[in-house]
Amino acid sequence: MERGLLPLNLMMGGMRLLLSLSFFFSTVWGSVDFTFVPVATSVEQSKALFNQRGEQVLKYWLQREQGEFSKKTIGFGVPALARIIAGEDTISLNHLILNPATTPYAKYGSSLSILGGLCQRNGDYDFMLQHLIRLAYVKKDSDVLWPQTRHKITHQLLTAKGNDHYRTFRLGICGVHEDSENHILMTETSRYLTNQLILDDGGEDASRNQYDNALNGFNHWMLNHLQGFFVDFFDEYNSRPYQGYTVLSLNNLHSFARDPKVRLKAEMLLDLLSGIFAVQSNGLRRSIPFRRQPLYQPVPQTYAADGETARFAMLAGNYTYMQKLEKPFIAPYGSHFMLSALVSDYRIPDLMLDLMIEKQHNPYFQKIRHQNVEIFSSSKNGLLSAGGLYRNRFDVGTKLSDGWARPTVLIATRDGYSDFRDWIHFKGHKKRLKRKNTCVAPGFACGLGPVIPSTIPSECTHKTGHWTFLNLNAPACSMVDYGLHVALYKKDCESLACKKAAQSFGFLEVREASELPFELFMAKILNSNQGRKFFSRGENIFTTSRGTNIRFEIAPAKENLWEIIAINGKMQERNFEKWPLFQGDILNSPKKGLITIDNPFLKQRMILDTTVPLQPRKKLVELQ
Repeated sequence: MERGLLPLNLMMGGMRLLLSLSFFFSTVWGSVDFTFVPVATSVEQSKALFNQRGEQVLKYWLQREQGEFSKKTIGFGVPALARIIAGEDTISLNHLILNPATTPYAKYGSSLSILGGLCQRNGDYDFMLQHLIRLAYVKKDSDVLWPQTRHKITHQLLTAKGNDHYRTFRLGICGVHEDSENHILMTETSRYLTNQLILDDGGEDASRNQYDNALNGFNHWMLNHLQGFFVDFFDEYNSRPYQGYTVLSLNNLHSFARDPKVRLKAEMLLDLLSGIFAVQSNGLRRSIPFRRQPLYQPVPQTYAADGETARFAMLAGNYTYMQKLEKPFIAPYGSHFMLSALVSDYRIPDLMLDLMIEKQHNPYFQKIRHQNVEIFSSSKNGLLSAGGLYRNRFDVGTKLSDGWARPTVLIATRDGYSDFRDWIHFKGHKKRLKRKNTCVAPGFACGLGPVIPSTIPSECTHKTGHWTFLNLNAPACSMVDYGLHVALYKKDCESLACKKAAQSFGFLEVREASELPFELFMAKILNSNQGRKFFSRGENIFTTSRGTNIRFEIAPAKENLWEIIAINGKMQERNFEKWPLFQGDILNSPKKGLITIDNPFLKQRMILDTTVPLQPRKKLVELQ
């Protein structure tokens, strides 16, 4: 099968995205007003304020004009869903859907045009399918949509049906290509749920052999398809903006699938994503490697095109990231994902909600290895987050399928910022295609291009030699009350390789201010490391304020090596390829298809067991 031209599809998709940014930002960039809904600071408060958050999301979309049925799917589908939920202006909505001009306008799957239009495909209808599924199922037993409207949606507008599964498309003389993960998932979850509607509606289309998901093998197909995410994770990991559309599909499947195993497996994937976001984030701010859309690679705002940040703003409500925006508590992105979260059946289990909101409960160190690498070290008042590494997907130079590294950052729990330029961070290699920011260990980080932001006043710092000590704790530093002490070593590059990559290199230790006085913190580090020299090439040894010895390299010669060599003499597995999918204090994957999520504070473990793909099992157990 010919696959060589698929990257051209992605290239054209990127061009379309650039051309449509004005529409994109006008529809979802700047929207829901949470000014009068407090930031949730506990599990109980999060759940108590859920309806208030939902009211604000619904209010926003009811005020938006109902768009036409077209490729501007958000303009049609999301306002329509809001009207169905609220029961407002539904007569005109029914007329709009029944209008003879409302017809399928494209194929599902990718849309592209290459070689001057010699090879082209008019696609992306699967985005509309997602909206239509929600319109068909939400308030299905009410009279909000007329019978003839439901009939048209089911039999004419929902075009993916039956059991002829979609994975590839033919592009004339340009060959056959496998479609992307989100297009396949959007199409196939819509097909699965449309089959249910057709059987419900009866009539000549309702052939059980074709549309009954138990008889046509679709239940097994879906269970096996979802299995890949538990074993190999998502191909479009943390993707901007595609992860949000993957989650829309899973939400639809979990909310509307009638087969209990299919519904459960979708729920388990949503639980896994909740657990992952909990360890990735601090106040819903996350700075992690992501695949696809290099447009967002240099964007410093953590929420930009991040559908998961928006979804969890609705579900969890601990939206610290909105505090210091130009318009505080006006959600800057993702109101369409918020509405989907509101109408879905999925709610975050308390185990993960506590991990997400109550950071002081669960200090942790966590490693995640999919196509990229994620490493996190969290304490009560701060989260160290590695930025990952650049991954080349060999897309004929377009770079639109590649994986992108972010800076390694220290996200202070109480700082309220959502822009990495306002955090202590390591920029990494100045060339984005050579960037590798994976040096994080418990309470420790290293890398190229260390930066102390201007948001930290000079009176909070004490400099001695290459060391800068930061007392981020009131009342000693009245303008910055983060409850943290930080020691940052920064030195100009001395090796040729380092000079080609950056101007400087360094490392840091971060520690809770409540654990020891600032003067003692400084003294311990200076005394323990007296006389040591640190270099950008080769091994270094640093002794932390706790007395922990860390052997590390700033820039290992091989890309797939972790910078951390040994901790207290214990050699570390440095080869990323040998890391399991999850390993740490929260998430673990002891074998393929088996994932555990721990909450040490609540002494609970969620077990997601898909070792038998057709028999998913979920269990909550007490930790000893």
